[in-house]
Formats: sequence, C-alpha cells, structure tokens
Amino acid sequence: MVGDAAVDVALIRSEVEAALGDRLSLRLLAAEQLAIDPARAAACGANSRCLADVYADTTSTLVLVVVINAVASPIVLSARLLDVAQARFVAEQYQDVRDEEELPRRLRSLITTTFDEAGHLRWATLHLDLEPPNARVELGSIAAVGGILRARPGPVEFTVRAEGYQVRQLSLTLEAGESRVLNVSLEPEPKLLASPWFWAGAAAVLVATAAVVTVLVLPERSTVLCLPPCD
Repeated sequence: MVGDAAVDVALIRSEVEAALGDRLSLRLLAAEQLAIDPARAAACGANSRCLADVYADTTSTLVLVVVINAVASPIVLSARLLDVAQARFVAEQYQDVRDEEELPRRLRSLITTTFDEAGHLRWATLHLDLEPPNARVELGSIAAVGGILRARPGPVEFTVRAEGYQVRQLSLTLEAGESRVLNVSLEPEPKLLASPWFWAGAAAVLVATAAVVTVLVLPERSTVLCLPPCD
C-alpha cells in the first residue's frame, strides 16, 4: 500500500523481492496473484484483524504492508508484517527519509529489518572452491558437486569427498545473510604399494601363511615323527 502521494509501486515490489530473495522458507506473491480486492485491503489501513480477514481465504501466511508517505516532510516509511492466522502484526519498523535519492536503499533496509525482527532469517551462502573441482559436497541428505552451498545460519557440518582422495569433514559457524568463500583441497589417497605398512603387513601375512602351511603339512609326515620310546 502507498501513502497519500503517488509513488512508484514497481520500486516497492523490486525492493521487497531483493530483501526477501534469500529468506528461509518464504516466497513472494503479489496481491493480484491472490484474487483479493486491493481497495478492500487498502481500506483496512493498519487494522490487523481487517487485513487478516481479507487474506484469510488465500494461501498467504504472512502479509507485508509497506506504506510510503511522501506528503510528509521528511518522507515516512513504515513496514508491518502480518501473521494471517494470528491476525496480528509480528514486526513493525519505521524510518524517515530526508533525501528522495536514498529512498530505494532505505526501503530495502526497512524491509530487511522487518523480516529480521520477525525471525525470518536469511540463508548463509558458501562459495566453494574445491580441489579437485569434481569433489562432491555432502550436507545432511543434500549432495552437490562444487559451486554454491546455501545453509541455515548457525553451526554447519559437511563432508567433501572425491574418488582417489581422502575424505575431509569440516565444521564452521555461519551468520544469517553471510556470504563466505571457502577453499577446500583434498589430499590424494596413499598408494598401497608405496606404503611401508603394506610391506610390513605383507610380511606378516607370509609368516602367518608359512605357519599355517607347516601345521597342515606336519600330519602328512607323522610316519617319521614319534615321542620316545619309539618302536
């Protein structure tokens, strides 16, 4: 919704999309996609119960109400986030704008702060630079080859593996909205024949095999073995 002056609604939508684009489990729907009467919604003003009734029969769970009052000096921005089921605003933010050129930036900041206040956090993003490039990244049940990994904020544990390389397990803590570049290099697996442990193990196998063979062969020579006195 827009205040008493004519304001570019496309600007509001683009800034809402930018602020919402990396939020967890949220998807943007414009009012016209919900088959509601915009005039009825506008008539509700800041009445949360009225707005909840307007959106009750839609698929919306949250409604963002943005007001730009360009008549006031300075310009007044407000953003309210309505929980439709609870029929109440779960977050409200206000800002004054003295320079119209600052309007897009301040509008995005306002909407971002509103979603933050309501607890709808932004994804954290990891840009993975992997060696080898075809290494596979596993985060829980999700697996991908390189590229960009999006995760919930907080502690994150993931595994990087590739054929012929040793597996690496990494853990780190990510902040909401953080974008981090991470370089991960895997070490090649040691070749079996080049390992001294292989030859030590092989020697042990040979000794054990010889012992087994001796035990098995001795009974065949029992005709010449005896304990004194021998006949």
